[in-house]
Amino acid sequence: MRRKFILALPLLVAIWPGHASSDDSVVCNDEKVASNIRIEVCTRLLDQEKNKESRSRLLARRADAYFDKDDFPHALTDFDEAIASHPGNADAFMHRGFLHWYRLEDDVAFKDFDAALRLDPAPSRLLSRGRRYVLLRQFDAGIADMTRAIKLDPRSRGRLCGSRMGLQPEKGIRSRDRGL
Repeated sequence: MRRKFILALPLLVAIWPGHASSDDSVVCNDEKVASNIRIEVCTRLLDQEKNKESRSRLLARRADAYFDKDDFPHALTDFDEAIASHPGNADAFMHRGFLHWYRLEDDVAFKDFDAALRLDPAPSRLLSRGRRYVLLRQFDAGIADMTRAIKLDPRSRGRLCGSRMGLQPEKGIRSRDRGL
């Protein structure tokens, strides 16, 4: 009897209504997975999620997949919904800022970067905003962000001192390199 149950368990898990596997969460969050697959999996998870904070994170992850696919209207819609659902989602603000930056909407991008930093002034966010200031040749603001990042986490210095003054490829930087 126990053996039959163990053999039937995978089938039961596959057909159980409302069941989201942990594999789906991994796929939704894995940027190495193809965008179309991530969008499909994140959508499936969203259909089952009721918690606003969790929905916000899933919407932001799906928006990232749309962004990677260059489907900017869907990405922007998901980022907007993620922020409306949970205004404390700093990642959604930061990544929506990347989208605006990529679309050369600098003022709107910096408003989102600022909002993300008000919610969570993580060194990685400061470095990211600082890099963009430098690309715009606003060196004082860029240096201020980078200095603050290093003060918060001295290990940030290593991420800053990469190739081309820390301008390694990162979402939203592609095509925006203005000749530094």
